[in-house]
Amino acid sequence: VLTFPTRKYTFAELGGSLMPGSYPIASTPDPGLVELASGVSMPVEYINSSTFTVRWTFDGSSPETSPSATEGAEFSDGYPGDAITVSLAHFGTNTDFTVQAAAVSQNPAIATTSPIASETISIKPTQLPPPLYKFDDISGEVTLALDVDSGKIPVGATIYYSTDGTDPGIGTDNQPASGTLYSAPFHPSSNITVKARVYPPVANNQFFIVSDLLDEDVILPDSELYIGGRFFLGSGAAISHRNIARILENGTVDPTFNPGSGAEAGSTVADVLRVSSGGVLAAGNFQSMSGVAQPALIRFDANGAIDTAFNAGLK
Repeated sequence: VLTFPTRKYTFAELGGSLMPGSYPIASTPDPGLVELASGVSMPVEYINSSTFTVRWTFDGSSPETSPSATEGAEFSDGYPGDAITVSLAHFGTNTDFTVQAAAVSQNPAIATTSPIASETISIKPTQLPPPLYKFDDISGEVTLALDVDSGKIPVGATIYYSTDGTDPGIGTDNQPASGTLYSAPFHPSSNITVKARVYPPVANNQFFIVSDLLDEDVILPDSELYIGGRFFLGSGAAISHRNIARILENGTVDPTFNPGSGAEAGSTVADVLRVSSGGVLAAGNFQSMSGVAQPALIRFDANGAIDTAFNAGLK
């Protein structure tokens, strides 16, 4: 008779190595047990290794004839049973294997070989957690990391990512279909979409499920500064306009943002908000901007031209 504490095992339960810092700590599984079936009618003096031996295999072959069979310890005056330890090596690249055991007669005059007992042992796949994501909105640095605190990251796990919005996907042997191997933080030069997954090592990859997709939009820090208020850029200025301007990183007025003459004299631009499309909204107590009647709220394109299609209808 074959008995096992469980017929499904995770990578960690079979002693597979996890990343430092992971928990639970990988361990050796409790062994299975091969023993005689209850009700065996044989005098105890014949229950010894001279009458029969107990043999088992892990590859589905016959324990009676297979040269790869494991033979249990010698015994006498009763069979105490043998422990059978399951290991990662027994799976190879498969998702299961079959243990077969038999009491093989060594003295046909006293006993015949028993029927074969068998058990199928399977894996219990572990879902890998997605990469950890961090974006430094000051330096513009993107960092990806393995979530070792999850207790599910095997040694040799990798992160593959893309910056063009495509999914690295899942190819052969639970490996990426595309993408770039992550090795260090990076600094994108423009706004991007990062998509990334965690993949198991090629060895024992069948014990894992590739992580869900990390999908993050990276919006770089805005280096453009808009100012509003009550001022006049006139004499000596590259552009003569009133109450609104865009400032370059060196502190000078950006001549490529040209809102014309600006708001009328005596008015104030109280708030300026950059919008995702590249334009800017300006609010204040003005009635017009560069001669265009747009009370209180107006929208400029990125070059400073008034968006005449925008009309809040304020008075």
